[in-house]
Amino acid sequence: MRRHAIERKRSRFGLLALLSVSTAFLASGYLVLVWTPPAGAQATSPPFTECPAIGADSSCGVLVIATNAGLAIDFDSSQLPYDGSDDTLVGVLNSSSRQLSNVTLSGPDGTFNFDGDGICTYEINDCNQSDSSGYAGPGVTFSAIDPDNQAFGTINFNPPLPPDGTAYFSLEQLVTPPQIVQAQLAASGVTLTAVAGLPVKAPIATFTDSNTSDAAALFSATIDWGDGTTSVGSVSGGNGSFSVSGQHTYSGTGTDIANISITESGSSAGALTSSTITVKSSLNYVALGDSYSSGEGNPPFVPSAGKCDRSKTHAWPELLATKASDLNLVALLACSGAKISALTNAYKGETPQLYAMTALKPDLVTITIGGNDVGFSDILRNCYVIHLRHENCVTDGTLKQAKANVVALGGIISGVYNALETEAPHAMILVVGYPQLFPNSQKQTTGCGWLDNSERAQLNSLAQLLDSEMSAAASGIGVQYVSTLNVMAGHELCSAHSWFNKIVPLNNGAGHPNFNGQKALAAAVSAKLTALGL
Repeated sequence: MRRHAIERKRSRFGLLALLSVSTAFLASGYLVLVWTPPAGAQATSPPFTECPAIGADSSCGVLVIATNAGLAIDFDSSQLPYDGSDDTLVGVLNSSSRQLSNVTLSGPDGTFNFDGDGICTYEINDCNQSDSSGYAGPGVTFSAIDPDNQAFGTINFNPPLPPDGTAYFSLEQLVTPPQIVQAQLAASGVTLTAVAGLPVKAPIATFTDSNTSDAAALFSATIDWGDGTTSVGSVSGGNGSFSVSGQHTYSGTGTDIANISITESGSSAGALTSSTITVKSSLNYVALGDSYSSGEGNPPFVPSAGKCDRSKTHAWPELLATKASDLNLVALLACSGAKISALTNAYKGETPQLYAMTALKPDLVTITIGGNDVGFSDILRNCYVIHLRHENCVTDGTLKQAKANVVALGGIISGVYNALETEAPHAMILVVGYPQLFPNSQKQTTGCGWLDNSERAQLNSLAQLLDSEMSAAASGIGVQYVSTLNVMAGHELCSAHSWFNKIVPLNNGAGHPNFNGQKALAAAVSAKLTALGL
């Protein structure tokens, strides 16, 4: 495309445009003039005043309107190419109810083939000089441009456009609807932490497809890992939402930018994105939660932990970190008796667990929480004591109330997981469940005369319900869930070879896993980490 010589006159802005230019200082100290459309000037029909007058255009030639339902694109036929030849002035209006960080557009080949005659070649004072293309307006940058045909790319807004916010930029060629459209594919990168010498086996990007009938088999992906190596990615998903996974081992520590290219068979559709991978020699690990993470029932305890009963060496988080050379347990914050409130409130004289965790900036977080909110320890004690009174904790309503507590917990636990993601945005979070306590049949029980068949069955049903509620909540938030429901199979409480401490009065460790049980929990979490590529 040829560069078109054009007369550059400030008068083309017009008096109204000049009066609506505001000034702002960057942190660097440079003065930047920012185009701000006059109040009430946001237009959804021509003329599109989201753009200032540039070159031959008095307003936007194309307007991209972001709504809660997607993108709408309109065209003003009265606006010729602003350079008098072939380039289009594009405005953006955020008519949605949320912030807009970027849009991905697709057009004819060469739409993003910037050749030097962008809007920054004109005497406009609010051009984004930090974008090397020369086609970006204030706060706008381009990324993920199709390397083969320059037919699609992503336009980023920094800061994101608020509702009713506007931006503008330019594109190569005279592009109009239906030539310029929302790209069929839109990809997003992720932030990962890996360990040098160990394979990364995890989703490295996600993308959406506006054609929800497309199957994963139609797509192919290539991953440039940022260290000079490239591999083929695996695409999975459906119904318009997909992920790209790959496997790679970094030899050294540092930060690598992986570039992921996605194409669709038999189509010109494609997408590009980048992911940031921080490679460390080991992962900083923090364990949160209650007695099922503190190692209750496995003395001696750490003296400085007071009444939190943190086992010195036999809590499963410690066993996990000892076995895995790539894990550095920087803090075991779990405290016996802790409820959800202990995450954000001081408990037994200790800093709220969530705040203590945040300060440590972990790469991996595990948590067991919710059992005390349901009241499992109290339920076990009550069933034991009620038997001594020749009563039954099924018929007296204890277990019926416990079931209601579990269902109620399912409604609030997702907020806990969401808070963890917010406070540790770059960490992998593993929610660890609770094991089934009793054998599957009454014939397998021994040494527990206080436990009858109906109580055993309903206590196991409660454990299964709790596992289901916690798993569903974790899945809804996107954190990883480790079910430990069956890890004690054959070694339950009241079995011949139990991995639990017996139920006895006035013993905090009663009903908690012993050393063998702690090892079983550590093995379950280790298996999950292995499956996730860590």
